[in-house]
Amino acid sequence: MTESTLRRRLRQNRIWILLLLLLLLFAAGILWADTLISKRLSPNFNCEASLIRPGMAVDQANTEKLRLRIATENGHARLRVSYRHDSEPWASIELTGSIKGVEPGSLSYLISLEQRQEKLQVDEAELPPYLLAMRDSINKALAQPGKLDLRLHVLEMDILADYALIQVTPGDHLWACRMSEFEEDKAQEPLLSLISGLFDGAVFGG
Repeated sequence: MTESTLRRRLRQNRIWILLLLLLLLFAAGILWADTLISKRLSPNFNCEASLIRPGMAVDQANTEKLRLRIATENGHARLRVSYRHDSEPWASIELTGSIKGVEPGSLSYLISLEQRQEKLQVDEAELPPYLLAMRDSINKALAQPGKLDLRLHVLEMDILADYALIQVTPGDHLWACRMSEFEEDKAQEPLLSLISGLFDGAVFGG
């Protein structure tokens, strides 16, 4: 095929080429919009806090982390709070339940958590007091009415920037979060988390 013949055929078929490109752009736009909508209706939040205790040395300030993961899907919710020391998981508390309601105007999720699972990789004596106090608070809340009601208020959310600022009640503490998973969590089963208001003395970061 000569160059002139190729150019002639391209001119003859350019309308089809343009239509194909437009169709591909339209399909990509639909997929992008679907991703944004699903993340807004069923958001996942991944947050991490550097924990500071009185008397802690400066070089140890980043060795203790509190990690929060919240996941929602099809009306179900799972919350996981984990304590990490030197990047190693030492303890985690996971709660599962359901989304009781959504306030569209304020983008708030009303979540009722009922089932609890706890994993300790170390002895209780090695855990910080605030983590043990948090566990006691959860146990008391579940022992009385049999459920723990939380309100998750999304103050800011930018899906494209992978950022969200959330407020959790009770406690009214703020978490700056990612909406994508931490690298070490991607290989694990889907988790969820959501209790930030139960911790004092934490510096919250994204």
